Amino acid sequence: MFTSSCETSRLIVSTSCFLACTMSELERRSGKISGARFGMANEEWDREFLRRIESDMEALVAIPQEEIMRIGGTEASELAIWFAMRGALSEKVRRHYDFYTFPQITGCGVVVFDDLAA
Repeated sequence: MFTSSCETSRLIVSTSCFLACTMSELERRSGKISGARFGMANEEWDREFLRRIESDMEALVAIPQEEIMRIGGTEASELAIWFAMRGALSEKVRRHYDFYTFPQITGCGVVVFDDLAA
C-alpha cells in the first residue's frame, strides 16, 4: 500500500501478507517448501532485521541468501521482498511506525517509513 502527501511518501509493509503471498507462489512453483530449516523461526534475527532495514540496507543485502536462511529459517527467503520495498525508497527515510509480534510459530512485523526525499 502506498500513501502520499505533499510532505512525505509512506510505504507500509507487512510481513504476514508477504509471507502468505511468497509461500503460495513458492508452493505453486516447487511443490512444498521443506528442509532442515523449514518452520524454524528466530525472533532475535527478525527484530534485528527490522531495526537494520532502515539504515543498514547494504550490509543486509550483502548477507548471502543461504546464510539468511540458516539464521532465520527457510521462510526467511521472503526478506528479499523487504529489500525490494526498502530499495524503492530514498536513503533518507524516517521510521514512522513499527510493530512486531511473535504469536507462535512465526514472527509478524509491520514497518512504516516516511521517505524524506520525496
